[in-house]
Amino acid sequence: MNLFVAAVRVAGAIQLLDIPAHLALRRRIRWSENLVRLSPLVRQFFRVHWFYILLVLGLFGVACLGFAPELAGGKGLGRFLSGALAIFWLLRAGIQLFYFEADFRKQNRLGDLAFALSAFYMGVVFAIAALRPLL
Repeated sequence: MNLFVAAVRVAGAIQLLDIPAHLALRRRIRWSENLVRLSPLVRQFFRVHWFYILLVLGLFGVACLGFAPELAGGKGLGRFLSGALAIFWLLRAGIQLFYFEADFRKQNRLGDLAFALSAFYMGVVFAIAALRPLL
């Protein structure tokens, strides 16, 4: 198996592992307690967006596991999707490092590093996949 195809599959596995990590994070950030303070409409938006984030992580993960050669191949739709995933994950790495509350990140250093490094890894893998024919 091509090493780069394996790297895309690892990215897929990481995205699938992000789902239980996000579910565990709900308790850590006291999701239910904090949502109660919001208006019903804003609370509904947060719940729907959280669900869609988990759905997208699952779809991305399955796509990477099932279509790794296409995503790593640098052609057509695979190249486009790899570019979109690179943007998605590199932005996520930046958000992790520069937007989220510093105190919470310090209190949860291991999780913070895991999320930041995994997002950066995936961003780089997908960027290379998207740019591969040009390199």
